[in-house]
Amino acid sequence: MSLLDEHRAYLIEMRQLAQDEQGRDVLAGLTVEETEFYLSEMDAPGASDRWLELDNRHQRAIAEMISAENEARQAGPKH
Repeated sequence: MSLLDEHRAYLIEMRQLAQDEQGRDVLAGLTVEETEFYLSEMDAPGASDRWLELDNRHQRAIAEMISAENEARQAGPKH
């Protein structure tokens, strides 16, 4: 996935971007191939079942990251 630095920074801030095992940018919760499909179909009229499944997985991954960050903040520093 090719991103401008400002787009990458925004997606990271919004908890939408992650990296796979090879250090490639992917949408959170998706593989490289799934990310490419998701982005290519994003503006297509009428969402396919596959796109909806990937969107659900992507949204769950974002929610899990935010939840983990909130739990870590509430736990505070370890002494």
